[in-house]
Amino acid sequence: MPLNIALEAINAIITLLRLSLIVSIPAFVVVLAGERIHKYLSERFSLSWAKSTLISTYIILSLLIMVLYSIPLYLGWAESPLTGQQAPASLQPILLDFVLGIVFFAAKIMLNALILTIFALPLQFFGVYILETIAEKQKLPPITNKFLAVFATALLVWIIILFLFPWIWGGLFYLLFWS
Repeated sequence: MPLNIALEAINAIITLLRLSLIVSIPAFVVVLAGERIHKYLSERFSLSWAKSTLISTYIILSLLIMVLYSIPLYLGWAESPLTGQQAPASLQPILLDFVLGIVFFAAKIMLNALILTIFALPLQFFGVYILETIAEKQKLPPITNKFLAVFATALLVWIIILFLFPWIWGGLFYLLFWS
């Protein structure tokens, strides 16, 4: 019995590390893109670290949210048997419908990106702390240090989501798609 519990605990830790690795690979690519935007903003507009980090995070999250919104819309349009057919005259949209749809779409993206940027800021502080701690103690290439910091942050996010606040998944999907 105790051996079975120990094996289950080891399996859970391995699964948690595997999930963190799976998430940290695309997150690392996003971090590298955000780092370039951050560097451009701080050099071009001579912004402080915090300001350029907030702006670059906002830009990256806006683009990610736009892609997240566009994928279901495209899939619904592509799978619909009515695609390409003309709507009845009483249901055809007018120019105002298109303009209002674009305005509401943009407003929702900007508001959701702002909310998620505020939530992501403590995680960025944690990632920078891990990055600087690893850089001081280990003599690894900078790109390896960045990946390890992203991995540690992804591990922290999974621990928060799975053990502390499991309701975050539902709240995140509600915020992104139905709020």
